Amino acid sequence: MPINSVVLEGNLTADAVVRQTNTGMSVINLSIAVNDRRRNQGTGEWEEVPNFFDCTLFDREGHRQWMVPHLRKGFKVTVQGRLQQSKWVDEKTGQNRSAVKVVVSDIDAAWPKRDGAQQPMQQRPAQSTAQFQGVQPQPAYQPQQSYQQPAPSASMFEDDSIPF
Repeated sequence: MPINSVVLEGNLTADAVVRQTNTGMSVINLSIAVNDRRRNQGTGEWEEVPNFFDCTLFDREGHRQWMVPHLRKGFKVTVQGRLQQSKWVDEKTGQNRSAVKVVVSDIDAAWPKRDGAQQPMQQRPAQSTAQFQGVQPQPAYQPQQSYQQPAPSASMFEDDSIPF
């Protein structure tokens, strides 16, 4: 069975762009720069060399559309997904062309703090998301009752019928 899986962490090179399909599904396009360290043959010094990846997130149910205004140029993101190759013929030159993009299944972005630094999106204040969506934040899940299994007693292990 072939494996097609990729995880990338880098910075957005532009603001996220969202468009709607005819069926109402949101398509979020991102471009990510991921630095790679390479030794310069001329100087012998290590250099940061950027690699650029186009990413597409299909948001069928609209669960991630709230984050689009916050996915701004320069934000650090981590995406998980699969690679997909597109092939076409260039109309001007007649040459065969191809491109590989990341079809994103999961995204984790940095959330700006008040001082301009970034923190992981999961640690953002709960009211930020709810405020953007226009709903009240839900209280954290509280179990109705806790279940505690009784500790084993010594008599549970004392059975003369089991030969050792």
